[in-house]
Amino acid sequence: DHIKNQKQNLAATAILYRNNLSVIPLADALDRAGIPFYVGESNKLRFFNHWAVTDILNFLRMSYSDKNVDLLDLLKSKLQPFVTKGQIEILRATASKRSVFDLLSEQETKKEKQKSFLSLKEQFQRLNKLPPQKAIQTIRKEMGYDKTVENICDSLGFSQEYVYTVLNILEDIAGKESTHPGFASRLNCLKERIDTAYRNKAKNVVTLSTIHSAKGLEWENVFVVDLVQGILPNYQAIKQADGKKFEALEEERRLFYVAMTRAQKHLTLCTSKTYHNSPMNISQFVKEAQLLSEGK
Repeated sequence: DHIKNQKQNLAATAILYRNNLSVIPLADALDRAGIPFYVGESNKLRFFNHWAVTDILNFLRMSYSDKNVDLLDLLKSKLQPFVTKGQIEILRATASKRSVFDLLSEQETKKEKQKSFLSLKEQFQRLNKLPPQKAIQTIRKEMGYDKTVENICDSLGFSQEYVYTVLNILEDIAGKESTHPGFASRLNCLKERIDTAYRNKAKNVVTLSTIHSAKGLEWENVFVVDLVQGILPNYQAIKQADGKKFEALEEERRLFYVAMTRAQKHLTLCTSKTYHNSPMNISQFVKEAQLLSEGK
């Protein structure tokens, strides 16, 4: 609301964040509110092409047609039970227009596996009838995708926290859409908005920027978001500080100071008791800033 009231001078406002991924929900909210924005680092953003986003969209596509062997091939290692390369080859050779899960069940000799594939068929059919956010939650929990992510991250050395953040953002966007096609369309629209936001440089728009990229710049009004423990400061710095190593925490504190000093007139520190529906603690830096402002 504050930004809406400043529409005559949007260029005087910046929203700063710790991590690149934070630009997605911010851009979504601003775009829905009709507030134009500038993002100078959109080329660094990998959200829309992230493998977890692709997986979720493929799950939703599969719920519309369980006869698509090509889609099954893309998802084969992400399903419970997973589908082997040999089974995919048999399905391709069969060239049937029946449900791939019926065909997989018929390939099996063990009754448990037969039931598992038929259960998977039912899960996809149920998925199709759910609103987008509930569908993603079902994929993650009931269909075991979060566990799959955990296994992939463990085996390939990816950050599980990062991938879960990608999925949580996806859920947040899905929560504002009522249909699967509407959700997919919103993602495409948002990608285009962010990809082309660099064209808004020097125009009367709000600037979205990581704190790192904001060094040396100033605005009249600055909002610093995501000020919760685990983001600023990040989990690694907190963990090291618990072990009496404070270098990383001091670097996070300096970053927070950079963010605060970007404001020429008005500074707003934004924190939350929840982050993507998970309970969070307010950043210790916010508490420190409060004590300083009170002269304690």
